[in-house]
Amino acid sequence: MNDNEQKWQSAVSSEIRRRVYLAGKLTDERARNITKRALANTNSGLQLFVSDFVWTYDPRNKGTTPKDLPLILWPKQAEFLEWVKGLEETPDNGVVDKSRDVGVTWLVAAYYVWRWLTVSGWAGAIGSRKADLLDKLNDPKSIFWKLEYIIRMLPDWLRPVGFDMKTHRNYARLINPEMRSSITGEAGPEMGRGGRSSFYFLDEFGVMPRASQVRAAVADNSKTVLFASTATGPDTEFYKLVHEDNIPHFRLSWQDDPRKSPEWRENYLRMNGPIITAREVDIDYSGGANDVIIPNDWIRAAIGLEFPDGKNSTIVAGFDVADSGDNESVLVIRKGPSVIALESWRGRDPVSSAGIVAERATVAKVSVVRFDNIGVGAGVTGAFGSRADLRFTAMGVNTGMPATATCYADATDRQARARFANLKAELWWNLRLRFWNSHRYLQGEQIEPEDCISIPNDAKLIAQLSMPRIQTNERGLLKVESKDSLRRRGVASPDRADALVLAFADSVSGTFSTVSVHGQNISSYDHIQKTRSAIEGNNGRGREIMQRR
Repeated sequence: MNDNEQKWQSAVSSEIRRRVYLAGKLTDERARNITKRALANTNSGLQLFVSDFVWTYDPRNKGTTPKDLPLILWPKQAEFLEWVKGLEETPDNGVVDKSRDVGVTWLVAAYYVWRWLTVSGWAGAIGSRKADLLDKLNDPKSIFWKLEYIIRMLPDWLRPVGFDMKTHRNYARLINPEMRSSITGEAGPEMGRGGRSSFYFLDEFGVMPRASQVRAAVADNSKTVLFASTATGPDTEFYKLVHEDNIPHFRLSWQDDPRKSPEWRENYLRMNGPIITAREVDIDYSGGANDVIIPNDWIRAAIGLEFPDGKNSTIVAGFDVADSGDNESVLVIRKGPSVIALESWRGRDPVSSAGIVAERATVAKVSVVRFDNIGVGAGVTGAFGSRADLRFTAMGVNTGMPATATCYADATDRQARARFANLKAELWWNLRLRFWNSHRYLQGEQIEPEDCISIPNDAKLIAQLSMPRIQTNERGLLKVESKDSLRRRGVASPDRADALVLAFADSVSGTFSTVSVHGQNISSYDHIQKTRSAIEGNNGRGREIMQRR
């Protein structure tokens, strides 16, 4: 048992004693009535109910550790409960992705019982992919077993007047005769088709059959639907929900659990392997696949990583432009190895977006803005080219062009053009190496900070970095999975990740931004590629110019 677990066990013992003492104080009618009124308070009653009266059950506990446990809220769990309450009050839908064993089902069950006890006519509904997981006699895994357990552990005086388990507890159904409120459940793809409810909870929605059909059905059933699941593959309806902008999102991670430590995760990894750990613990939507470009462990290491202040570090931006459709336009600004700003927007044409970038880049004192200049990016090229007030170098990058002559630290004897099918693959690999360095830096290795990366704790960015797969072409060169292939897997365009790639595309800016060809300064990579052969043939200096460390 680690120190965190020992502290938690001590907290549990103290809380059990406190609740026993509380039960002894609530013996007269007046005190009980005051308590009931306090519990019905819409502002503070939920936290009071959970903190004083909700118990959970863990059949895994052995020895002196009790199976019946008071629900002691972690700060993040308390925040989650208030977030859930806010969804219903708004009303709005919500999606929560989570690590395994962070108590989401118990928390929602507690919320349901609180509403069932205190709100007249309230109707809560629950959807599950399997009937046995919804309601099964004597099975703590089923949701209605948890609901019944919470009610049974309440003091008699707090249960509804006239409530009787034999009469008011049926299969997937709980009735409060005093408040005329109810909790009902459904299983299977037809759930949500009939009736109306105040709140609909869909448990483990990520693995629910016919999920899109279920989502459409419950939308007509309730104004508030909560979708919950551990991480799933990017071709699922749940993945789409998590990464939609128009639905509130909450995340509960093992790192929020005061009982757990990095050593706990490492032990889980040893016992269960990387794929299960990625999905069940790390909330990694790549699923720990071994063909992802940037492993999730490396990404996690770079979140909020702090480096010594580089006062002379240059400020550079990457801009991934979208048209006026559903994709995001994204601006990433970095100072040295650290991302200092990430901004996204939708519904703007490329020219308008270029104006936003020019404004943000000027305020941030950016020296170079790199953007993909093919497709819709052509509009950005024209927009920047028409302005005489730019305070930065605007560099168009065609990622479909051949890779450079750069030699990277993982293969110092091979130029990038001999390893990668195109510039896009090279730039993603360059980013991969930075995350690898951050992972090593965090472990105490002697790595130069300027060779690392630090990113914000942005859920979309983190998920997108693990989405594209590394592949090979017919010549055996590495390439990045295309956006068409991602769409076929149900994965949206990784706009934030692409902007980050451009922000760290040092092999482009360091080599090509000021190369002089026949007396002209060229700032577009595809133009330089077209003239590379001529340069090398004329003076033999091209290879020296184009090769970096």
